[in-house]
Amino acid sequence: MMKRTGMKKALRAIVFFALLAALMIPLSKVMTSTEDYRNYQWVHGFFEEREDSLDAVYLGSSATYAFWMAPLAWENYGITVYPLASNSQPLAAAEGIIREARKTQPNALYIVKIGLQGTEYSEPQLHYLLDYFPNSINKLKMTNALLDLSGYEGKDRLEFYFPLYRYHSRWEELTEADFNYELDGLKGGSTYSSFLRKSVDVSAKYRQTDRREPLPEDNFGYLDSLLDYCDEEDVDVLFVNSPQITTDESALAQINSICDYLEARGYPALNMNELYEEIGLDLAADYYSTGHTNCHGAAKVTDYLSRYLMEHYGFEDKRGDPAYADWDQAFEKYNEIISEWGCDFEWDGSPRDNTLAAPELSGLEVNGQTLTLSWKASKGADGYCIYRKDDAEAKMFAQVADVDGKTLFYADEGLAIGTAYTYVVAPYRETDGVRYWGKYNFAGLSETALIAAPQNLTVSDTADGVTLTWDPVPGADGYWLNRRVYARSWQNQGEPGPDTSYVDTAMLEGLPYQYRVRAYWINEAGEYVYGSWSGRILYIPEFSGPSVTVELENGAPVLIWGKIETMAGYTVARREPGGEWTVVADLTGEDNTQFRDITAQAGTEYKYQVSANFVYSNGTKTKTYPSEVVTATAEAEPIQLEPPEILMAEQVGNVVQLVWGPSANATSYHIYRQAEGESEWILIKAFQTGNTYQDKPPAEGTYTYTLQPMCTQGGCTYYGQFREDAGQTAVYGAG
Repeated sequence: MMKRTGMKKALRAIVFFALLAALMIPLSKVMTSTEDYRNYQWVHGFFEEREDSLDAVYLGSSATYAFWMAPLAWENYGITVYPLASNSQPLAAAEGIIREARKTQPNALYIVKIGLQGTEYSEPQLHYLLDYFPNSINKLKMTNALLDLSGYEGKDRLEFYFPLYRYHSRWEELTEADFNYELDGLKGGSTYSSFLRKSVDVSAKYRQTDRREPLPEDNFGYLDSLLDYCDEEDVDVLFVNSPQITTDESALAQINSICDYLEARGYPALNMNELYEEIGLDLAADYYSTGHTNCHGAAKVTDYLSRYLMEHYGFEDKRGDPAYADWDQAFEKYNEIISEWGCDFEWDGSPRDNTLAAPELSGLEVNGQTLTLSWKASKGADGYCIYRKDDAEAKMFAQVADVDGKTLFYADEGLAIGTAYTYVVAPYRETDGVRYWGKYNFAGLSETALIAAPQNLTVSDTADGVTLTWDPVPGADGYWLNRRVYARSWQNQGEPGPDTSYVDTAMLEGLPYQYRVRAYWINEAGEYVYGSWSGRILYIPEFSGPSVTVELENGAPVLIWGKIETMAGYTVARREPGGEWTVVADLTGEDNTQFRDITAQAGTEYKYQVSANFVYSNGTKTKTYPSEVVTATAEAEPIQLEPPEILMAEQVGNVVQLVWGPSANATSYHIYRQAEGESEWILIKAFQTGNTYQDKPPAEGTYTYTLQPMCTQGGCTYYGQFREDAGQTAVYGAG
């Protein structure tokens, strides 16, 4: 009776621990840190694979999963190679992993990532692997061995046998996502952000060496144990060193020694650190860190290693076999992810040519629903393929154009309003009917397609103001007009609406106005999506010039007028009886509204006209508004602004040197030049101060120079006499 009771207790204990063991992995999955979710895909995902269905099992750390894209190897070669990887996976764990993996994949090739590691492993490093490893006697032995190597003692070991012990504090942090994450079905394909998005130049840190250095003693114990096990069980193993970048040549020399040692034991060792050119890696773009390729580099490594495996191990191409439909599904899902970050020729194993440099993208111009991409030529390119993705439905890069090597732009028309598009340009060359793809800028250029800008904005006078009209824009829901007094802030004019005309009656007389208009489209969310502004149009109303009065002050004529806003200044012209109109003064600023004629001759009746000057088009154009003519007779003697005497006008070196004497009351001079046989005097220097100037005529010949004195006082510049007979001649020859 007591024996039966004891047996019942023992049976209950066995059942209890069996149930506890069965619950450990799902509970560990829920309770572990969110940082471990990727390792769940790689470790637990492997043990969910159909038995005896894998060609190879790829063990290792991030130097495995950042270099191997299993869905691509399947799509391009029909081989099934699963990355049984984990963050910082210890090489010392390889024997235990292989022992467990062979329970379901006994005939697979085992690819082991090699490298230098010590024997002290961090808690996260061990948990990344052990938390999702199936419970078994083998796992217990492997855990013990790793903890012994690392020196863990007592209760510090407990959390590795019962992960819940480590994560029990997460109860209050749990969210719905902790219970719902499942295998992603990607066969270990990496999808983390830096792998997909990041690209750094690691070329400056690249090193190679043929040297060998002795290995640290602690690398031999577990390595010899692994090899002895593989010898005994006749396990097919390939050791691989991923093409990681380091400046530590001593470490590279020790890797060489490991490869030598493995080969001496009868095991192949593929050192991809020596195969950058054969793989086609671009050190300036194919890595996201020195230790890891990004998706672009990983695709190249995957293609190279897949070809190596097919050549050396004769794996069967299983594409089309219904038993492997889950691998087809894995590629379809994975392709949707990676094609957001690269082009199809990267994923399908197409030949590459790294001598074709990435074209420099010059710009992406927005013209409504047309985006025009331009780039600079890539030397040796026979043509370019343009790929596009958008932020709406087509998030994957797809080819939209194939142009010849002389075409350096592409206009993409009829795009969806409000959608952002990204473009990349891939160069290629063709030899014997085979297309070889060059490098390209992964990031590309992005812009949003807008509704087109309205065309033919016009303005015309009406009885009450001005009428503005423009052409309708296809697809527009309405328009918004802007107005501003020239060079001031833009203001909305009226309310947005569908009309293609607007009458502006709220204008101030004499002020210049600018107008512009843009169309808008209302999206499904009811948001206004605006297009580009139309070209600006300037309306300068016609109005009479300044109202001028004239009086005498101490015998000199004084002209006075009212201020006109927005004017750049005023010009005063004078005419003697029987003479021509001559500018006698320029006044700067709208507030300078008075002119005293200090150069008028006593007893002479003069006619005067003041013009207000409006400057626009960034100072390149001027419109003038002249006043009515007024008359005045000077009574006082004028100040003298006689042309100076030119003392020297002759060639010195390769210039004509001018020197002149002083002119009473002059503060500066206008210098004019006239070529022999020509009637026109050309102003070559305005407001020259001092009494010297060097001129370099445009050609050999004889030239005459004369100077006009200028006098500036209180914001008013007076023009002195311009006399041709005061000129001096110089002969200019080759300097």
